[in-house]
Amino acid sequence: TQQLLEELRGGRIVNLSSVMHHFAGTQAKNAEYWESMALYQDGANPGVYSASKLAAIHFTNELNRRYGKSHQIQSMAVNPGACSSDIWRAKPKWLTQLTGKIYLTTKQGSAPSVAAAVKPDWGDATYLQPLWLPTGPDRAAFPLCEILAPYVGYSAVQPRLPPKEQSEKIADDMWTTCEKLSGYSYP
Repeated sequence: TQQLLEELRGGRIVNLSSVMHHFAGTQAKNAEYWESMALYQDGANPGVYSASKLAAIHFTNELNRRYGKSHQIQSMAVNPGACSSDIWRAKPKWLTQLTGKIYLTTKQGSAPSVAAAVKPDWGDATYLQPLWLPTGPDRAAFPLCEILAPYVGYSAVQPRLPPKEQSEKIADDMWTTCEKLSGYSYP
């Protein structure tokens, strides 16, 4: 992102999140947490996938906070919904068949990503998902609603995150950890 920052002026960044961000756990999301997630050993921590999807939302918000105005960049996090895709390839056959019957198709799941990339103006929205949610755009939905609610294509909603000040601290800790591990310092 740093190497492309000047090229991204006036552009949009789309980060792929997931409903799984809800399941990243309740432990403190400080620099030590983010470093342990980034440096995991394969299979050692089953929470890494959920943490990475939570990180995509915090990264999106932090990009907007740091560069939204100064670089006219809009960053969006998208949740494709529960999709019947090859993410299930290592699961038992009965489960892959079940997901094919109740989950979204990959085409349906791609709708929020496409919308985030091409719709001219999203205003203050930063999180899209493909389902109708009973809470409306200003409140976070119960996680099950983000899995099995009716498909609408795409919808701007609030992700379920801690209060703003706490979320900003979490995002800043994550950002600092990324700088430390990558060796890049962002302006």
